[in-house]
Amino acid sequence: MSEELPVAETASANTGDVNESPLWTDDISAEDRGFVENKGWGSPGDLLQSYRHLERLVGSDTVRIPGAESSSEEVAEFWGRLGRPDGPDEYELWAPSDMETYSD
Repeated sequence: MSEELPVAETASANTGDVNESPLWTDDISAEDRGFVENKGWGSPGDLLQSYRHLERLVGSDTVRIPGAESSSEEVAEFWGRLGRPDGPDEYELWAPSDMETYSD
């Protein structure tokens, strides 16, 4: 007793043409397709691998630059993460040793 498994159809009932799988880039703009081709990404896996390599190089501890729509709190947090002191008296400035006339 043998059961036959259904065979996937390879031809369209209407045209007789062989069905082709859509490319993974079919749903993106022509400009983006060109970008993908220039990068040499042949599959979504290639794109993901490229992104993972980038994240390793850049790191996950990044700072987003605030835009024009950002609140003052977001701007203050940005400058704080870059090392700006809370007040002007917290800056540490040293005069070069050969500058007798350096103004404190």
